[in-house]
Amino acid sequence: MKIEPTGNISELNDIFLKETGQGVTPKDAQALQAEGVPQKPDFPLLLFLAALFKDVLDGLDLTGVGVVITTILSLIIGAVIFLWLLGKVGFIQKRILRWAWGRYIGVMLIESIPFLKLIPTTALFVWFAHHKEDKLVKLAFSALEKAYGKFS
Repeated sequence: MKIEPTGNISELNDIFLKETGQGVTPKDAQALQAEGVPQKPDFPLLLFLAALFKDVLDGLDLTGVGVVITTILSLIIGAVIFLWLLGKVGFIQKRILRWAWGRYIGVMLIESIPFLKLIPTTALFVWFAHHKEDKLVKLAFSALEKAYGKFS
């Protein structure tokens, strides 16, 4: 549902500033208006299972042959996760990407330390990224509803 640009942008900014610590620029507010009411995202089950598979394979990394196989699979699954994050559109994508970069680098650093690879960091990252997106969609819906009125 598209939103008419008659709502209170400053109220939208105040809500996001209070909830996330980051305000909404006029450009972000226009993008949010143009995109309309955000839909609740589905859980990325296949991506989560692929990440879980990668985390299980990281246990094989302790052998010589395992290093080659898991490195190749890690690069492929890492690229898939990156493309999944880029597939998020508009206002929500911008917020998710900002949140995800630092955490994904942290995941990669943890996975470079022997024996810490056994922690399922990639699967946890996918779960937390989905949770963050879900939270942002709920916040965007709530903020739009407060600033522009009820939606049907």
